[in-house]
This record gives sequence, structure tokens and C-alpha cells, in this order.
Amino acid sequence: MEKESLLRHLLESFEREKALLQEMKEKEEREIESNYLKEKLRLEEGYKKTKEQMIKELRKKIEDEYLQKELDLELSLQHLLMDKIKSIEKKLIFSLRDERYEEVFFNLFNELPHIEWSIIKINPLDKKIAKKYFPQAEIIEDGEITGGFIVLSKDGRVMIDNTFEKRAEKIRDEALLGIYKELINYFGKDNVKREY
Repeated sequence: MEKESLLRHLLESFEREKALLQEMKEKEEREIESNYLKEKLRLEEGYKKTKEQMIKELRKKIEDEYLQKELDLELSLQHLLMDKIKSIEKKLIFSLRDERYEEVFFNLFNELPHIEWSIIKINPLDKKIAKKYFPQAEIIEDGEITGGFIVLSKDGRVMIDNTFEKRAEKIRDEALLGIYKELINYFGKDNVKREY
């Protein structure tokens, strides 16, 4: 009987050990499963944040490129407009050299302050007229000047650009400012909706 009792005791002990080992195994499996789920969740959140950041950066890059292209287009249009205006302007300026040109030259001369002018820059065609109104001045011919003149005082402190080109430039700047204001007024209304 002792053997049976010993055997039963060993068997019970074995069953307890087996149950304890089973319980430890299940607890370890639960911990592994829990750690796996936590790590999976951490990786998914990291992936989600990285994905959101990448999308945000890509969106910013696309918006920046769009804005740059919009600016480039606007600059191109401004250059085209300026080129067209200058082309028209050049034709108009040249047309001012007609039979009344000496009268125009005289009017430009009369606008000057009454001081001694030592140098005058003119179109080569205006040498005779320049000698008439500026007899004491050194005459410098400049083919870039269509009409009018640039004068420099004897002391070198006063220089006046009374050329057709300079006057056209002033008019052009004023005209462009007016055009830009009109465009801003036009586009400032609900005529154009920009979406980014």
C-alpha cells in the first residue's frame, strides 16, 4: 500500500506540476500575445503618423510648386505686357519726330531752370537745334535718344533727363499702375475663386 500511496502521491505531484506548467505556459502565451498586440499597435500608430507627415509634406511641396508656377506665369505675363507696351511706345515716340519737332524741342527747353548748361546729350539728328538753344554747351550725340535731350549743369550738380524715352517711361509706369489697380479690382471681386 505504501507503494500505491507513493505512486498516487507522485502522480498527484506530477499532475500539480503539469497544471502549474500549463498555467505558466498559458500566462506566458498571454504575455506574448499582449506584447505582440502592443507592439503591433505601436507600429501601426508610428506608420499612421509617418504616413500623415509624408502626406502633409507632399501637400506642402505641391502647394509650393503650384504657387511658384503661378508666380512664374504672372511674371511672364508682366514681361509680355511690358514688351508689347515698349514696342508700341517706341513707334509712338518715333512718330513725334515730325515737322513740329523743333517746337517740341523748344517747349522741352523752356521747361528747364535758367542755369548754365555745360553738356547736352541728343539724338544725332538734333545737332543743329541743340546748337541754337544751347550755344555754349558741349554736344554729345547718342543714338539711343529718339528725341529731347539730357542736360548737365556747369557745376555738375544738376542733371535733367528731358528725353522722349524718360517721359514715356513715366507715362508707362503710371499706366501700368492703373492697369494693375483695375486687375486687382477685377480679381478682388467674386469673379475668381482660388482653391488650394
